[in-house]
Amino acid sequence: MSKVVGLRLRELRRAKGQRLIDVAKAGVVGSAPTLSRIETGSTPLKEEVVLGLARFYGSSEEELDSLQKLMSRNQGVGWYEEFRDVIPYWVERLISTESSAQEIRTYEAQFVPGLLQNAAYAKALLQHGRPVTSDLGTDLSDEQIDRRVEVRQRRSNILKGSQGPEYYAVLDEAVLARPIGGNAVMKSQLGDLYNYAENYERIDIRVLPFSTGDEVMAPASAITYLGMASGQEDAMVYLEVRYGGSYLTAPDRVELYQLALANLWQNAASRVETLDLLQKYIDKL
Repeated sequence: MSKVVGLRLRELRRAKGQRLIDVAKAGVVGSAPTLSRIETGSTPLKEEVVLGLARFYGSSEEELDSLQKLMSRNQGVGWYEEFRDVIPYWVERLISTESSAQEIRTYEAQFVPGLLQNAAYAKALLQHGRPVTSDLGTDLSDEQIDRRVEVRQRRSNILKGSQGPEYYAVLDEAVLARPIGGNAVMKSQLGDLYNYAENYERIDIRVLPFSTGDEVMAPASAITYLGMASGQEDAMVYLEVRYGGSYLTAPDRVELYQLALANLWQNAASRVETLDLLQKYIDKL
């Protein structure tokens, strides 16, 4: 988050033709090295300093509001530090990036996306994978499973606050048909998805129906695009497999997956059709 805010401040400074030393001489910050650390995100940020710099650069009220929202979300960054013992190494970067994203787009072919999973569904998934040795070096214990479930629930909080990202999810219909954890767990999870789709302004869920032809082929079974307020150059794509994940940051690769997600979205059911499909599967259970 600090890096995102810092990059934006650097862009604003350069757009005004100001050097680091110029800003320091004007008394907005203590020194040029201090401003450099702010812009690289290598020092904790204070809201009054960030907004003071933005005002000095002549930022609009809209820009100031955007920075203030980022700073507000920054207060919650780092909550996952206490869960390092149970967070897979490939997921930590995703968690830190989610909290600073302005837009998240995801596609899932097998499971409900992590940010939309309720506790019972998440626990069922983790228990199913229990016999496999974890990246932590031992089989997952009951306590580790419970702590990982708590991490997933804490992650989902970014979608429920007033300043969270715009969230768009495409779920293959197979996700609705696969009864993870049994009928009761699945019915509860589908009910939560229906609630998200119907009542949350910044959460948009669409189902890719079985009737979709082979003209819609996803390049991976689980794709997440994270767009940043600082611009496309900081956007990222996360690809997840059963026991790992990888990140793409090269602009040309990110763009390819953006186009793939756009194609999936275009061919998915409408909002009303998605609600009907969700209700259909809920009724079956």
